[in-house]
Amino acid sequence: MVKMNKKAQELNFLKAAAISFVALTIILGFGGTILEEFKDQNDANSSGENVTIAGLGGINTFGDFLGIIALALVAVAILSLINRAFGG
Repeated sequence: MVKMNKKAQELNFLKAAAISFVALTIILGFGGTILEEFKDQNDANSSGENVTIAGLGGINTFGDFLGIIALALVAVAILSLINRAFGG
């Protein structure tokens, strides 16, 4: 197994976090689009429509936190750069 130094590990973590965030955003977007299509095809006041509406509400609620998650990832990246600059 190849040993990586601390700087390489931090960089790999940041790359993985960025890719994961982008993938999460894409999945949420597709999930919302699919649920919206299901909602349009269900009968009014059916259990299928109720479940679909609940799912859309969950996706919307989670989507509200994407900005906070992105801000936390940027803060980790900045703190990592500051730590690296001062020899940490």
